[in-house]
Amino acid sequence: MQHCTTMKKIIDEIKKIEHGFKHIVQAGDRILAAKTQKHFDLAVKFLADDTYQVRIMFFYLTIVINQRLLLCIPHLKQIPGTLYEFRFPLNLKTGDSI
Repeated sequence: MQHCTTMKKIIDEIKKIEHGFKHIVQAGDRILAAKTQKHFDLAVKFLADDTYQVRIMFFYLTIVINQRLLLCIPHLKQIPGTLYEFRFPLNLKTGDSI
């Protein structure tokens, strides 16, 4: 239950600041440091919030999560016996389906 209280405190803090993104990044990093949280699920909940600051937190968290996943992909290719078949569904240059 303490983790819920901590997350609530973090969100309450960012709602107090109306301008800038430094506080969003700092709060987002604190959220991502909480290893017991399901970060993506939490981010999705933030998207439904009424406040701008919390909705921006959704974008920050999902960008960081995505970057971490993309960094893992080259390492997955090197593991023998894995079912690694990663493909983008779209050609990133043209937007056409692959």
